[in-house]
Amino acid sequence: MNKQLKWKWWLISFFSLIIILMISIIFVVGYRVSNIYTHLTTPDNTLRADRTYLNSINFNKEQFLNQYHNKTIKLNSSKYNHTFEGQLISPQVASKGTVIMAHGLGGSRQSIYPVADIFLSLGYSVFAIDLPNAGSSTSTLNTFGIRESYDVLDAINYIAKDNNDKPMILWGMSYGAGAAAIAAGRDDSKIDNIILDSPLSDPEVMIVQGLNFIKHSENVPPKLIKYSSELYTTIRYGFSIDSMQADKWLKNTEKPVLILSSNSDKVTPPFMAEALFEASSNEDSRIVKFHNVSHAMLYYDEKERYVKAIRDYLK
Repeated sequence: MNKQLKWKWWLISFFSLIIILMISIIFVVGYRVSNIYTHLTTPDNTLRADRTYLNSINFNKEQFLNQYHNKTIKLNSSKYNHTFEGQLISPQVASKGTVIMAHGLGGSRQSIYPVADIFLSLGYSVFAIDLPNAGSSTSTLNTFGIRESYDVLDAINYIAKDNNDKPMILWGMSYGAGAAAIAAGRDDSKIDNIILDSPLSDPEVMIVQGLNFIKHSENVPPKLIKYSSELYTTIRYGFSIDSMQADKWLKNTEKPVLILSSNSDKVTPPFMAEALFEASSNEDSRIVKFHNVSHAMLYYDEKERYVKAIRDYLK
């Protein structure tokens, strides 16, 4: 009897050890992969990148801001424990409405000032905000639109208080376009139009780079990597990779959407723009395709056509 109990004890101990080991492996792999795609940059790095980028296209930020009425607005996140800033910029004449602007990954609100200048020239005010883990934001997470979308909605709600029923337009570029689409899917009650420039719809394409890095550097099975990262992200942050797909969120809104995309975009390939267009149920939604333009450079390389597409859409 004592011998049988001893064997049972050893078996229980052995299988318990195996289970603990498996959980530990899942946790460690999940943490490492999740940490890659939730910490893709830092606020300081985005500001440095903005300076380099604006210099490369000969865009003078100070000169731009001095042309218009502008002020910095600091907002508290209504959902999470962080703050962020937005730049409210208005034309010298009466504004037609306000464009809420969400920047791409790796930059801050300053990176989209050149596009803001286009909307200002069309007579709209703009409110360009820093998304989480960028610029002034005190959040240190990248979540491919899930948490970012709440900051977008906070910006919309702030502007809506004094918008005097003028049109509210939501514009996003690349990573910011995904955040904008998710925000509209959460609550479109104060939005009139949506513009998505070089949009990200399926972040798994980017996340898979992190998965491949772990797979090749440590010989971890791909299925274990995907499962562990999904599980860790869901437990740690409360959302899954699948929930980041912007096209699924866009199905929740009936507002008209303008999608601007290049056939040669390697970062957010054309199929992402197509998926978002297919997700829109509004008959006034449209997609404008550009050719041989790099990612997020439509406004720069094809400015005349870019402006025309926006002007025609907002008529």
